[in-house]
Amino acid sequence: MKRSDDNSSKSSAARRRGRLLAAACLSLVMASSAPQLQAQSSAGLFAPSAENNAGIFAPSPEFTPVMVAAASVPPSAASFAPAHAQEGSEQIEVLIEGDTPIRVRADEIESDLDNHRNLFIGNVTIIRGGETLTAERALWQDGTNSVELSGSVKITTSEFVALAERAVVNLDLHLAKIYNGRAFFPEQNYYISGELIERVGEKTIQIKNGQATTCDGPEPSWTITADSLTVTEGGYATASGVAFNSKYMPLFYTPYFLFPVKNERQSGFLTPSIANSSRDGFSIGLPFFWATGENHDLTFIPVWRSDRGFSSTIEGRYRTDNGRGDWAVSYLSDNKPQHFTFNNTGQNKDTKDRYWLRGQNDWQVGDWDLHLDVDLVSDPLYLAEFRNDIDGFMASRNTFSQDFGRTLNEYLDPLRTNTFYAQKVDYDTYFRGALSYTDNLYSYDNRDTVQRLPSLYYAIVSRPLPESWGLFDGLINTPRFSLDTRYDYFYRTSDKNSETDEKGHRFQVNPSLSWSSPVGGLATLSLTGDLNFTLYSADGYRPYYDSQDKRQAQHKNNYNRFEGEFEATLATTMSRVYGGGPGDSVATRHQITPTVSFNYVETPDQDEMPYWDTYDRRLSRRTVRYGLLNTFVSKTPLKDENGLDAGYDYFQFLKLGLWTSYEFADNLYWANNPRARYYTTDYFDRGAGPLEIDLEAYFNPYLSARILSAMDGRTAKFTSHDISLTLTDPRGDSLSVTYDYDSPTKAMGTREYQKYEELRGTLNINLTDEWSAGFYTRYDVQEGRNLESYASLRYQAQCYAVGLIYTDNENDRRVGLLVDLLGLGTTSGAPSGLNAPRMTY
Repeated sequence: MKRSDDNSSKSSAARRRGRLLAAACLSLVMASSAPQLQAQSSAGLFAPSAENNAGIFAPSPEFTPVMVAAASVPPSAASFAPAHAQEGSEQIEVLIEGDTPIRVRADEIESDLDNHRNLFIGNVTIIRGGETLTAERALWQDGTNSVELSGSVKITTSEFVALAERAVVNLDLHLAKIYNGRAFFPEQNYYISGELIERVGEKTIQIKNGQATTCDGPEPSWTITADSLTVTEGGYATASGVAFNSKYMPLFYTPYFLFPVKNERQSGFLTPSIANSSRDGFSIGLPFFWATGENHDLTFIPVWRSDRGFSSTIEGRYRTDNGRGDWAVSYLSDNKPQHFTFNNTGQNKDTKDRYWLRGQNDWQVGDWDLHLDVDLVSDPLYLAEFRNDIDGFMASRNTFSQDFGRTLNEYLDPLRTNTFYAQKVDYDTYFRGALSYTDNLYSYDNRDTVQRLPSLYYAIVSRPLPESWGLFDGLINTPRFSLDTRYDYFYRTSDKNSETDEKGHRFQVNPSLSWSSPVGGLATLSLTGDLNFTLYSADGYRPYYDSQDKRQAQHKNNYNRFEGEFEATLATTMSRVYGGGPGDSVATRHQITPTVSFNYVETPDQDEMPYWDTYDRRLSRRTVRYGLLNTFVSKTPLKDENGLDAGYDYFQFLKLGLWTSYEFADNLYWANNPRARYYTTDYFDRGAGPLEIDLEAYFNPYLSARILSAMDGRTAKFTSHDISLTLTDPRGDSLSVTYDYDSPTKAMGTREYQKYEELRGTLNINLTDEWSAGFYTRYDVQEGRNLESYASLRYQAQCYAVGLIYTDNENDRRVGLLVDLLGLGTTSGAPSGLNAPRMTY
């Protein structure tokens, strides 16, 4: 190995230190297998305790250090061996072998043979697994894997990085003392500093005269100082003698404080809610999360509203090997009750005692999936009034949607449906059994509400017919068969003196065949045929709102209905590629897909049959529907970070669909029949159907539009519009405007369709890098009044945010203050869901 003259003295020193180290290692071989440590003031944490002269850092009796040559195989599980300096390196490297080998590098090494210690001097590096320690000096205690570091100390682990003047570390027991140090936890962006930081366990740190913050930089925007601070990684930090300080002044003091270090499932208070409302007065909610077990928990949500009173909510969740569930119940004794009227009796009722029970559950039992959804409310006004509160509709809906992928009945819907069902899917067959109970909040004693208990459903899903039948020789595609069968039991209570005023059974069988095939290589023909046979057995009386004579509404016990449906669809696709296009496009593809279909439905007279749901009424159809779909797709070359070709990007920047229909069937009879209210078909008489327009356009990366419109084919007047325009910019600002309009020109029987016209707008602006504002509004154009507004102003710094939120709707005006300290949670009067820690089981 060649060295220059300038390095000759260093080489001699290295050789001398190597001889000293070899002598030290040889002496260790001759020493006792469990040498006693001497009490030295310089040993710091390594000093023996009064109870045990060996101290907690003493070597174990099984430890036998052995000197090993660089190329030999270690003869024991733990050995101490010098390694030669590598080519081009002036440092000595020592390998300490064990379950996890330790490498030590330094410029110089001095040994204390009597006390079994080695002093590493100059650019010391100690590496063990994923932990690295660096310092100017390191005093190593032989056989204990413990070291005292001094001078520019740095400790790096997978969880944190620490800097200190001096540190004492035991690499086996995960124990350490850091003097005048600062630790950074990158996963949570936490900084913790103190006069003494002591790691007393693998996940627990104690700090004397400490400081904590999540703010970067030498002058953090906020800090928490404490006389004593204990931090449990992945849990909480507890502190005594706590002061919370801003960058400019102290804010408050408390003798005790607790805050989360990581968002895991541990008991504690969650995000509070603070607001002032014209409806509720001042309100404050402080949820408490209780981790009752590894796979179950409870959340208590007390909310005090100065004008309404105290409400309480309990939310519970559980997870097991084969099931999961979320439940919540809320209760409020309202100081400002409202009134509503039952539709079936005209009786008024107040909303003094209010409650809401909701829950969703999924289980798996063998091959069966079981589901239970519960939604019971005290009155029809409750969910709308407290929709955006911390214990309100939106919070529960968001939780259920996140956990189960399905949500609740809409908050304005007075029909609250509760369902239990079991289903089994086996390749192309499906079976489902269900019990369903519906609570009509506007019906006194829930009378005149149809209940379905039980419902059974069996289906064969699109199975190809057997080729062995020999009926399809020469066909390109084999026809497919499907079958739907269903049984339902219904009952409805309408007479106070009878338990069930109407009850009955319904059994349906619906086989169908479908087939598709190319036609002359130019188009595709699809054919579908269905038969539907329905049997009824009904007792009691159907609703007789159209007749004062109850006898005329009495069921005739048995009914049957046989109907058929046929549909044929012919579609083709034509396309052409043009050079160029929007922006940097090199080509554009225009594709046109014209389609025509004929739908034929033949139904019998259903005037006297039971009506329990929409399956029980169907109109005859002779409908021709036709139109075309235009799509424009651009082809743009891509470049990688080095400017080289990286393929192409294909983007559909324009879609235009035009559809219309013509009805040949004559259903005009039903327009004047009182029972036509049961039919849900939009177009019920002969003539031209609406012209439907569907347009999506992306003019550039920042401007897009969507238009859904319909025009009455008889009057040539538009009956509906859904028009939206979205504008964004590279800064992240956005503006969205939507115009909704619906003006039906018809009524079926006694059903009335009301005109609807509304404007909605959303604006988000990043005023600066820190300041942002948001606006949202809904405006009723027809009545000329504002339905709902929302505005927010927010300042976002690196480690905190503050903001004001204002909401205004028909029933309430609310102002909320938002304070968000990164890592400590959010205090907000804004609509939000609960922030309970999620279970990962």
